[in-house]
Amino acid sequence: MQESKFYRTNILPSLPIHQIYIWFVTSDNKMVLVKTKSGSYQLPGGKPLLNETKEDTLSRELFEESGIKIENMKPQLFGYYLVKNDPYWPEPEYLQLRYFFKSNRNSTDFTLETNEPDDNDKIVKAEFINASQIFDYITWMKVEPDEYNAFSSMI
Repeated sequence: MQESKFYRTNILPSLPIHQIYIWFVTSDNKMVLVKTKSGSYQLPGGKPLLNETKEDTLSRELFEESGIKIENMKPQLFGYYLVKNDPYWPEPEYLQLRYFFKSNRNSTDFTLETNEPDDNDKIVKAEFINASQIFDYITWMKVEPDEYNAFSSMI
């Protein structure tokens, strides 16, 4: 059975990184969430491509899933999930990274649109919400609030 635990740190263990997600917040304190074809909401992010830096992965995924393009984005790593026993990956353990980036622009300065290639769980919509609304969209964070608490201390 798959297990995961959040660690609030900017130091990573030497394990494979399979997913990277970003808490992207605007100067008017709105954050971006994306909605999948299946109807679930998540943070923008995804799988790193071969030889792609973490920052390049975040920039690419943020653009593909929301249409937001930030040049020279310098996101801050604030934690990771250690995932064990995932039946979809061959490794017994891997990391899902969490980054934070605060834009100096308001949410009204951005036009949200998806630019994602077709895949099984395609992103169909991006939207801005107030950070306090995240529990209404990503309900598992109510049960496991460690990631949200780490994020909240940064804004």
